[in-house]
Amino acid sequence: YEGKHCYIWSIEDDKILDNVSCKNLADTFDEYYMEMRSIFGQESDKIYIYNSGFKLEDMRKHADTGTKVNIVVYSISKPTTIGYFHSKDYYETEDELAALTGSIYSENSATKFSNGGKYFYINYRYASGSFLEKALATSTLLHEFQHMIHFSVKNMAGLKPSAWYNEMLSMLAEDIFATRLNTGSKAPSVMRMGSFSRNYFKSGLTDFSTSYAYGTSYSFGGWLVR
Repeated sequence: YEGKHCYIWSIEDDKILDNVSCKNLADTFDEYYMEMRSIFGQESDKIYIYNSGFKLEDMRKHADTGTKVNIVVYSISKPTTIGYFHSKDYYETEDELAALTGSIYSENSATKFSNGGKYFYINYRYASGSFLEKALATSTLLHEFQHMIHFSVKNMAGLKPSAWYNEMLSMLAEDIFATRLNTGSKAPSVMRMGSFSRNYFKSGLTDFSTSYAYGTSYSFGGWLVR
């Protein structure tokens, strides 16, 4: 399904998302697209191309979907994972690399599986599930889009942001729009603050080695924005 700012994809050999759900995801992403960019920054329209080292070039020349954001819905093997972003897709595909240089990515490189463009991924279970599960899927659109923006404005600029800070911003993306997204008891202000109040002594703000750290970083971010 094609939206104004995005494409919604299902996988042929997987469970296919119905047209109504595809449209709802696209409409939701399009609704918040400009607001997200005004708060967190703009995702990059450039992509890494190998030419005596990786260099940034105009994505329009290399990505078959141009500069629209691609949201791929499939059955993610870990059922508790609602979605994810991976920076591998900001590198040219292995097919293009082979065509231009005769080389391929190393076997242990995530870039070997690059789709070559702006991509993040949503679990079919949530995108096709109950009302609350669908609300979590749409909330995760904003969470993962923030990660894409963050990679663009931080990592692609040569900075090395901390994981806790990146995750804090993504949870704030959900938090800021939670009322409009109808995430209810799963909204960060409820779920993450509940975790923080029970487990705050188990992790420091910059210690992001346990699941408890999400509550700690969210509570700090939630306090800041309020």
